[in-house]
Amino acid sequence: MPHLVYPNVFSPLRVGNVTLRNRIFVPAHTTNFGVDNLPSEQHVAYHRARARGGAAMIIFEGIRVHRSSLGRSQGVNGYDPGCIPKFAAVADAVRDEGAHLLGQVIHLGRQVDGNFARMPAWGASAIPWTATAPPPHPMTVAEIEEVIHAHALVAVNLVKAGLAGIEVQMAHGHLLQQFMSPASNRRTDGYGGSETNRLRFAKEALVAIRE
Repeated sequence: MPHLVYPNVFSPLRVGNVTLRNRIFVPAHTTNFGVDNLPSEQHVAYHRARARGGAAMIIFEGIRVHRSSLGRSQGVNGYDPGCIPKFAAVADAVRDEGAHLLGQVIHLGRQVDGNFARMPAWGASAIPWTATAPPPHPMTVAEIEEVIHAHALVAVNLVKAGLAGIEVQMAHGHLLQQFMSPASNRRTDGYGGSETNRLRFAKEALVAIRE
């Protein structure tokens, strides 16, 4: 029986090369279930339950693309090859229940606590994100290129693990948005100044992921 207010909610939907069984999805959200910065059995059980409950698409929480964004051990990285079988276990569990798993890739930029990786947080400019936070390390062009490559590497690992797609985190004040906003980007090189330059990092990351 169709829903009276949302008549299409239980209808299939084609997204790229994936057909979802309905229009219900679980957005990426922090669980703190990571163990040693990798997906855990708790992730498997948690996302299996949501797929079994009827969701058609589940987006795995922010997956760190680089060591400079690692943070606490409960956060999950996607650049360690050891993550591939761990993510595959989650994707298989979700698929077994008729749903699809996507992964959200992220670099936290100046918002990460660098104490965990024993390195300063990276950002567009040396502007702290709170009054009590230390100024981030302004990224060099080489470091920007390294993080662009890291986004692509993580996307490849997630595809190898059987995930159905990639969501790129470009909001909530994290690294890519830090470069887009003139409030946090005071650079004078090719990644700062004009709107075109401030969008360059995010666009190059998207191109690398698609390739």
